[in-house]
Amino acid sequence: MCRFAFWDKTIRLVLGSALIYFFGFICESWWWLFGAWLVITAVYGCPLYRYLPWFKDKCRNN
Repeated sequence: MCRFAFWDKTIRLVLGSALIYFFGFICESWWWLFGAWLVITAVYGCPLYRYLPWFKDKCRNN
């Protein structure tokens, strides 16, 4: 499980929600899927953080 600051998840949640709103409702483009990915990783955690070298020191393996 990775330990990250509260602001990391907050930024992903706010940015993802804005992308879903803008590209999903206003422009009606498929780019809202990127916003959905940001929201999902903000809620459940990002699995890529385990494999990126600059985040490995913040992750602990159980």
